[in-house]
Amino acid sequence: NIKPEYKKDANLIFDVYALDVYSGKERWVKRFPLNYSSVQVAKAYFTNFENKIILTLSGESYPNVLVFNGDTGKLIWEHKLDGHVVPPPICNRNTLYILQKSVWEEDTPVFPALFALDLYNGDTVWKKDLESDPVGLSIEGNKLCLTTEGWLSEGRLHCYNPTTGVSIWSKQMSKKQATGAPVIVDKIVYVVDYKNITAFNVEDGTQVWVSEKGADRFPPPLVAKNTIYMRRFSIL
Repeated sequence: NIKPEYKKDANLIFDVYALDVYSGKERWVKRFPLNYSSVQVAKAYFTNFENKIILTLSGESYPNVLVFNGDTGKLIWEHKLDGHVVPPPICNRNTLYILQKSVWEEDTPVFPALFALDLYNGDTVWKKDLESDPVGLSIEGNKLCLTTEGWLSEGRLHCYNPTTGVSIWSKQMSKKQATGAPVIVDKIVYVVDYKNITAFNVEDGTQVWVSEKGADRFPPPLVAKNTIYMRRFSIL
């Protein structure tokens, strides 16, 4: 059910479909009238319980985070952030972690933040204010890692307790900003920036090694079978 105010200035329809895997027939569809300039990203996630789908939108009309029942398409809850969502959100157990980007308006500036939302009802479990815009999130066990851009200087790699939001450690990266979310494998967190790829011990933030193989803004590297796979562009 689309509220009248959501249709204001709309110039496109954003659809979310659910199809039957055996027949390809449509099970349900959600339609969102949007203004083209207001859409940042939409990403669907299935959690490991209760078949929930998380949809993130950017813009002033809709709530930023909407959670649907995967079987019926029924809206379970919605949550409105003051700023724009930095995709993608991540789920861990009964918690949804959302990054908020800053919005610089004269009267009501919005500052960057990390939110932990209850996946059952959308309530805020905890919120962490950030010193600069976030880039991406990753979680493994009891460690939640986050990269930030840095406004006037280098970015940082933060590590938090995912249950409480308490900071465990924080490390300054190279003079270049992070270009993607951190990757955590076997208690090592890998971070790529425009200059380097750096490996840190996820327990205490100790640097393990650094290689001058940075990359532009592309998906995070793949770590598998004792090998890191990544790509980058170079100017001839």
